[in-house]
Amino acid sequence: MGIFKRKSKEDKSIDQDKFFKSLRSMVDDVYNSGEYQERRRNMDRWLKEYNGKWWAEDITYKRSPKDSLVFANLIFANVQHNAPLLTDNRPTWYVRSRNSFGQPLVDIYSKCLEYLWDKEELDHKSYLAVKDSMILSLGLIKPYFDPEKDDYGELCFDLVDPREFVCAPGYDDIWETPWCGEVKRLPMSWILEKYPDKYDEVKPDTKDITNSTEKWDETTQSDQWVTVYQIWMKDDEIEEYIEEMEEEKVKKSQPKYPYGRIVTYTKLVKLDDRPYPFKHGKPPYIPFYG
Repeated sequence: MGIFKRKSKEDKSIDQDKFFKSLRSMVDDVYNSGEYQERRRNMDRWLKEYNGKWWAEDITYKRSPKDSLVFANLIFANVQHNAPLLTDNRPTWYVRSRNSFGQPLVDIYSKCLEYLWDKEELDHKSYLAVKDSMILSLGLIKPYFDPEKDDYGELCFDLVDPREFVCAPGYDDIWETPWCGEVKRLPMSWILEKYPDKYDEVKPDTKDITNSTEKWDETTQSDQWVTVYQIWMKDDEIEEYIEEMEEEKVKKSQPKYPYGRIVTYTKLVKLDDRPYPFKHGKPPYIPFYG
């Protein structure tokens, strides 16, 4: 039986405020750095080249009416040819029981994996991630567990825009980084759906077009957006607790975030802060390097 040692609400609030300000400053410094701005500009340019839009912007001379607008988009052709070839298969797995009598039950797990692959459309999502890696030099898939999906929750997989991804500088391998995450603009309706208790505290990035007394709905504030940060990080914070033995109480300690920590916030409001649940302790992103 354990009883956790708790700080006073005031001390805990001060510590949390310092942590939040430090995290926000650290992520903003990297995301807004010249290196990351150049990285996003390059990705925008590569995407335009893939879509055949960059060439017209790069013309510095006045075109003659006789000039042909036809061109060979070799980048598009190369990506569309190779990405399907690289993903024209699916993993083959087999779950094996340690005891023979348990194999009939374990065979169900293999069927569940096949079902999940089809349900989450991972054939298509892996193709899109590989395509991103060929165009933008990085593709990302984010696996996570959604407790509100279906009746009992479900494992989900989302594509992540590499232009919205930020990572601790100096790391070539995302799985080795001490922190990484996403910086993206989402509608205020997302805040209302996911964090209704925080909605009144969050201010949109754009100017409010309605009176402050009006209640939000899609018709009055559909163009309001807010920047949301979701950061995974390693955290070696230790928490102390008292273990009650038969005749004495022993003071012990344990890692508060043994597998990592997920913090979700806007520019001014912390939305969520929780331990990362997966025991592998790696960032929640599957990278595809181009």
